Amino acid sequence: TGRVTTDVEAEDTRTRIVDAALRCLESNEFQRVSMETIAQEANVGRATMYRHFANRDDVLAAVVLSETHRVLGELVPVARAEPDAGSAIVKLITLVVEVGPNEPTIAALVSRGNYLFTRDLLVDSADELFAMTAENVEALLAGREHELRPGVSREDVAEWVLRITISLLTVRGPRRRRNAELEDHLRRFLAPVLTTSPSD
Repeated sequence: TGRVTTDVEAEDTRTRIVDAALRCLESNEFQRVSMETIAQEANVGRATMYRHFANRDDVLAAVVLSETHRVLGELVPVARAEPDAGSAIVKLITLVVEVGPNEPTIAALVSRGNYLFTRDLLVDSADELFAMTAENVEALLAGREHELRPGVSREDVAEWVLRITISLLTVRGPRRRRNAELEDHLRRFLAPVLTTSPSD
């Protein structure tokens, strides 16, 4: 009989595959990344690939979630340095919109040529994206909950941060705002809805 794979070994293999897929995305165009190229990079067989992931997009969705978690973890402390909750929320969204397109995985996500992948990712991974955003918003607002408007919860803030960030990354609006303009726009139209923090 074959040896039983432990949960730790399975998680290690999954992580190795996700890391390999990230390297493939960094050195290849999105469309050129296949299950075969990822398997070769991870040094695993096709059967192992399909034991952990249903298809290529399933692997790439795991990469996007992993990288989004990493990027948010780096940006939240920067945004938290803002003087009030409203400014911190605005700064976090602005930073993600600024940094996102320079990250290979997020760039792949928001590329116009990858619309179907983006749509499927947002549908299939909505719960994970929301949970990740909620975790980071909790860290962002720790000790500042009293600055939220009455009736506004941290979950409400997380939902708006996620929805607005995705919209800004994927939908071209009527105006292309630079970072300072976007920050000002969000400070005037978003911060006062969610917080009692000064908006000026």
